[in-house]
Amino acid sequence: MVKKDTKIILALRKKFPGRISVLVRKTQNGYMAEIIGPEICRGGFTQASSFSELIAQVNDCVQTILEIPEQYSSSMPQYMPPLSLAQELNEFPRLEFKGSVQFSINKEYACV
Repeated sequence: MVKKDTKIILALRKKFPGRISVLVRKTQNGYMAEIIGPEICRGGFTQASSFSELIAQVNDCVQTILEIPEQYSSSMPQYMPPLSLAQELNEFPRLEFKGSVQFSINKEYACV
């Protein structure tokens, strides 16, 4: 990556709001999502056949609204819904909490 690209990437990342609000509806064929906030992203719609695909589609929708060039897409932040949403949609089981949990996250899996 050249210095020029780094400057462009940093400028593009500043376009992203710290948080987005998404209305998700379960459909016969999967899910439909509408981005309802903030104003800069409002009005984006997408659909997907699975929950994991929906996450990718919502992020793609935001990048489209913000007019992020495709060559910089992989360097942009990714929005991740809370685990509770997957549980509410019966996409991830609710497990009984055992009192403590330990886990590790490798740096290469962290969101930019």
